[in-house]
Amino acid sequence: MTLSPQIHTQDGRTTATAIYRSNTLEVAAGYDINEDCFRFHAYVTNEMGNRTKVACTPAIASSLNQALTNGLEAGRLAVDTNT
Repeated sequence: MTLSPQIHTQDGRTTATAIYRSNTLEVAAGYDINEDCFRFHAYVTNEMGNRTKVACTPAIASSLNQALTNGLEAGRLAVDTNT
């Protein structure tokens, strides 16, 4: 299943959100000038409104697109693992 995220940029940080199996996947990514890479965090919010941070290792990418894609994939795997 292909995810179609909504992407927003604010204050140098880009956020992508997508719905997957009634869960909201969210990825926040930004450029790390010291490491010359994009760091990201992924979260899953279930139907009950409980938000959980997804363990992403490593949580770095060489491009913004890769960071968002990797974060959404980590969120999707977390949902699939918990169902």
